[in-house]
Amino acid sequence: MKRRVTRRRVEHGVTFHRLASGKKRLLDQRTLRVLGSLVVGMTLVSAILLALEPDPGYRTNAWSLTALDMSSDTARDEILGVPDGRKWNYIIIHDSRGVTGNAKELDKAWNLQYARQGLPATRGAGYHFVINDREGRSDGEVEIARRWKDQLAGDYIAGEQADKWNREAIGVCLMGDADNRPFSDDQMDATVKLVRLLQQAYDIPRSRVFLHTGRSADSLARFFPAGEFRKQIRE
Repeated sequence: MKRRVTRRRVEHGVTFHRLASGKKRLLDQRTLRVLGSLVVGMTLVSAILLALEPDPGYRTNAWSLTALDMSSDTARDEILGVPDGRKWNYIIIHDSRGVTGNAKELDKAWNLQYARQGLPATRGAGYHFVINDREGRSDGEVEIARRWKDQLAGDYIAGEQADKWNREAIGVCLMGDADNRPFSDDQMDATVKLVRLLQQAYDIPRSRVFLHTGRSADSLARFFPAGEFRKQIRE
């Protein structure tokens, strides 16, 4: 499971599958080529990150969470109302590898693994944000970890470059399994809105938003709509 290596409605909010008019967009060949090259680049970086996936025993203490509806008037203020000082250069999107529900369930799954390894079963996921699925409190609800509130490094990457990634990358985890089933429209819509908000606030271009979903280092996860996702986030 562990990886190596909402507020006023967001003004950039988008529906995930259609344009505001409700009509589907038809892409020209040039656009398709550009999107294809972006997906290839994203795949290569994801492969590197998967190679850095550590054992869960490297994780640290769990953090308290605040749950947000990304369509609420307070979400933006809750997400961006954090201390200044840390420079975030990347955003990395993860999945929970089949654990369903919310951050509490994710923590439980990790703690069970810790116990099986003879480690203290008091540790939690090291992400900054968790996107709940329909088994959680509310489908597409965003949970903000104290790790984000206090602007602390993540704890979801291990290996030779772990310190850099954990210090500079915002970790977002969608509850679900990108290898075996699609994420809901509500989850994807919340993820797009969250990523766009973070991109704008921390000047993070599309080229530094990486996917780290599924188990394969050779290809994108089958059920994560990478091309559509990248079209909807900021350049």
